Amino acid sequence: MRTLKDNAVINQLISGQLNRPLLQDLEEDISDWIHTGNVGKLEELVLNGYADLLLGRNHQVDDADAVGFLEVLPQYQAKIQAIHRAIEQGNLRAVKLLTDRKKLALCRDGKGLAPLHKCIVFDRIDIAKYLIRNYPQSVNAMDQNKRTPLHYSAALRDGGYMYKLMRKSGADPNIFDCNEWIQNKH
Repeated sequence: MRTLKDNAVINQLISGQLNRPLLQDLEEDISDWIHTGNVGKLEELVLNGYADLLLGRNHQVDDADAVGFLEVLPQYQAKIQAIHRAIEQGNLRAVKLLTDRKKLALCRDGKGLAPLHKCIVFDRIDIAKYLIRNYPQSVNAMDQNKRTPLHYSAALRDGGYMYKLMRKSGADPNIFDCNEWIQNKH
């Protein structure tokens, strides 16, 4: 039962729907995850752009796995930031080197953007094609407003090129954002 609550809290955090009582619950959950060594949940927070919620908590740790995770947290954060910076700078080579696992191809920055979202925002089509080809599940990743890269691509002035490419790779055109808009209404 605890896992269902944990997942609901994480989903609300990702979607920006977390209110004050839930934030207090989240604080309790984070403390529980640290004390029980639930590194999976801690990593989920980091990958969703909320690593800052874990900073300075080393003193709370009893579990060896959690200690190990929190010790490498700064390096993990640096790698995620480097991925997003490489996209902003248009450095495909760096993106290829840094996104060595699926979860890193889906990691969010502090604003909730996954790498493919950021490619669309910064018009990094070569990097977007690399991510789509190697991590096709990224086409349905959601930002904090529940928008997928397909929502973003619908606004591009590229004759529908990126939109069509993402659709061919499995992007779902029926995903609603937080305003209950589907991508083709943008």
